[in-house]
Amino acid sequence: MQEKLLKIFCSIEERPLTLGAFVATLFAIIAIRIGLENILDNLPFRFSDQFFYQFSHHFLTFSTIFLTSLPVLAWAGKVGIRQATNILLTGFLVIWTPPLVDEIISRGAGLWSFYSFDSLLGLIERYFTFFGDKPDIGITYGVRFEVGIVVIFILLYTWIKTRSFLRSLASGLLLYTVLFVVGVLPSIVTILLLGPNMGFLAVSEQDVARIMLSPAPLFIFNPPDITSVLAIKMTTLYGVIILPLIGLLSFSFFRPIFIALYRNARLPQLIYHAGLFFVGAGLTWLHGTNSFELDIFHLAGLLILVVAVECAWLASVVMNDFRDQAIDRVTNPSRPLIVGAIDPKTYQTIGVLFFIASIFLSAIISTQMTLLLVVYQMLAFLYSADPLRLKRFPIIATALAASASLLILFTGFIVFSAEKNIAALPVSIPVLLFFAYLAIIPIKDFKDIEGDKADGVFTLPVLLGAERAKRLIGACVFLVFTISPFVLSLRHLFLLGLFFGTLGYWMLLLSSAEHRYLSYHKLAGWFVLLTAGYGLFIAFALVK
Repeated sequence: MQEKLLKIFCSIEERPLTLGAFVATLFAIIAIRIGLENILDNLPFRFSDQFFYQFSHHFLTFSTIFLTSLPVLAWAGKVGIRQATNILLTGFLVIWTPPLVDEIISRGAGLWSFYSFDSLLGLIERYFTFFGDKPDIGITYGVRFEVGIVVIFILLYTWIKTRSFLRSLASGLLLYTVLFVVGVLPSIVTILLLGPNMGFLAVSEQDVARIMLSPAPLFIFNPPDITSVLAIKMTTLYGVIILPLIGLLSFSFFRPIFIALYRNARLPQLIYHAGLFFVGAGLTWLHGTNSFELDIFHLAGLLILVVAVECAWLASVVMNDFRDQAIDRVTNPSRPLIVGAIDPKTYQTIGVLFFIASIFLSAIISTQMTLLLVVYQMLAFLYSADPLRLKRFPIIATALAASASLLILFTGFIVFSAEKNIAALPVSIPVLLFFAYLAIIPIKDFKDIEGDKADGVFTLPVLLGAERAKRLIGACVFLVFTISPFVLSLRHLFLLGLFFGTLGYWMLLLSSAEHRYLSYHKLAGWFVLLTAGYGLFIAFALVK
């Protein structure tokens, strides 16, 4: 029997697996679980947003469970991450069982399965008593059946693969601990939040319910019902957990791909996009009413939104890299597709996942932001992809890029604004910023002059030559800096704008392909620092 089981496990482990197939399979398993719950609940009417909160909560919960269980399973069976993923995907079908078991035991009445709310001492007792009493609510019969099956499975799998009693026992205990932490996560979070003031032993079940179930607006948005309240709050918390978890697992098990993506992310652009979002958020303090509150759920939501913005940028990078290979072979030979650091099919899948992540994460907090990010991606598509490939035409290309930048700024404003629209933003500010982006964005084209020439992309440096383009763009940069104090009604800062404009002009004029400090490849970073420094002075003056 052991030999037969070993052959079965090995056959599962060696199944072919791609990144796209893994994501699609995990999504399908979770979607069926959600479908089962709704069918067994007689498919009650729900608005689409309630279905979305249910899906986002389930998807992030089970994805977190999967990703935290994956290294445990790999260690338990002494196998690679691909083999462990195949085994875990097969075993993950067990998540279909809790609603079925609860339906049978309750004789069709159904049980409310969610989390266990308890004090610190209560959690310790629950850990050693397999979730404690009251299996008809919270950690229900079905959930306990599921956890029991999973623990038995990993004990059997580890024993068959390693014949080690201690490793089998340790793997079962580790996986049980992971599942237990997920099942009581609201209690753990509440104890950590209230414990320093109340005393960690004083936090009760009622305190957990008050934090997790009481309706509280998130960026002024009010969830429609109590189940959505819990779903949204836990979704934001899982978002904070799963994002670094994905990064850690990617770095640990797919280090070459992780490093290639990191090096290709264009750090100045990441800072630039995050800066645009926060500038938009900051403008709500000057124009309108700000809806941000300093609590764990708003902070978690803020992190999710910033990641959504960065994922939108990274998706556009992947799209651009596929079409710009002729340019990159000449001027950016270290790009992933050029050096073969990432397989093209895998890289394409990563780009799609970045796109989906930007849409999914933003939709958790703001559908308006989701719409703006979709429009941002459409601009990126028209900019980079055939048949239009509008980046070939200098004024149109820069206007598209400036518009995309403005959209990111609008996302920050509309999320943080209590009015939830951009009508409160004076027209002069978007106009000024549009022309500022229009002036500064062409700076990135200097490093690609030779590649753009070879690929028929007519940027200003290609059309005018490097020196004349530097003078023209530098003059536009100087003009934007010097007129900005007047547009912002900060005339007393004219000399400051004059200083930063002059500095930007001379930085551009002194730059060259071989310059030690002001090389074309470093120009974007220098100008991000320049505009950030000027922006801090402006922000201080406006707040004062």
